[in-house]
Amino acid sequence: MKTFDLRVIKPERLIFEGKAISVRFPTSDGQIQIFATHEPIIGKAGIGELMVEAVDAKGNKIELPFAIAGGFFEMSNDNMTILAGRAEHVRELDVARAKEARLRARQLLEEAKEKTPAYEGLVREFNKESNRVTLAERYGKK
Repeated sequence: MKTFDLRVIKPERLIFEGKAISVRFPTSDGQIQIFATHEPIIGKAGIGELMVEAVDAKGNKIELPFAIAGGFFEMSNDNMTILAGRAEHVRELDVARAKEARLRARQLLEEAKEKTPAYEGLVREFNKESNRVTLAERYGKK
């Protein structure tokens, strides 16, 4: 099983560093899955699920799901870095807070009269919070 070095970083801290078998996540161009020996690539991360298939200290395969919202990634020479605008392991998600934030964003969207840059920001915020709620529910967090 071939692996590559992966680091997932958000503004506040490093959230994952280790050997990965693959990583799958949304980009600005659609879903991507990266494996070892992938050609060099740089891109923009989207909003959705970041699934890391990694190897633990005992050599076992593990899956680590994260909620990701924006950022950038680079893969080169079996080293990948994801600089996420926001990223949380699903077990860290605060579902109640995400639901409240999604509701606030929805209300602001309904009140908005025009599609302005501020409106587009509200759409992105609504999508980020919807992603957090969806992933929390998918992985059994209430």
